[in-house]
Amino acid sequence: MLQRMIEIEQIEIPEKFRKITVAEDGTITIPVAACRSPKNGEKIRFMESIDGGMQVHYSLSGRRPELLSYTVDIPRAGKYGFTAHVCSVTVDRQFLLRVNRRTLVDVDIPYTKADWMDTEPVELELKEGRNRISFTQYAPNKGLSIKEFKLKPVKETGPGLRSN
Repeated sequence: MLQRMIEIEQIEIPEKFRKITVAEDGTITIPVAACRSPKNGEKIRFMESIDGGMQVHYSLSGRRPELLSYTVDIPRAGKYGFTAHVCSVTVDRQFLLRVNRRTLVDVDIPYTKADWMDTEPVELELKEGRNRISFTQYAPNKGLSIKEFKLKPVKETGPGLRSN
C-alpha cells in the first residue's frame, strides 16, 4: 500500500512566544512554543491563540505519538509543582511527562468543556541547572490544546508538611 506524503504547513513562531520567564516567587512559566523544535507534525499543530500568545493542539491524526521537549534552567534544586494550562473536550485522559530522561510522571487532563484550565499540580524533583522535560500523549488520544506549563517551587513548612 502506498502512503501519500502530506506536506505539513509550518508557521513562523516569533521569539517573544518562546521566552521562558521566572517570576519573583520563583515560578517558572514555559510557553508551549519554547520547546526544542517547535514544528508542526502529524499530531502537533502550533497556532496563534485568539486570546493572545501561542498554543499547540495535539490532535487525533497521525500514526504515532509525538514528543515536545523542553530544556529548563532551574535556579535551585528541589521540588516543583508542575501544571499545564490546557483545553480539552473529553474525560478520563492523561498525558505523560519524562523528566531528565529517567522519571516518568502521569498528569491528569481535566475535562475543561472547551475552556482553558490548569491541571492539578504534580510534584517534580528537579536539579539545579539544566533539566529536560518532555511531553507526549497516550494513545489513543482524544485531542488536547496547551498554552503553557508552570513550575512552582514547593515550600517546606515543617517536618512532613508543605504548601504551594
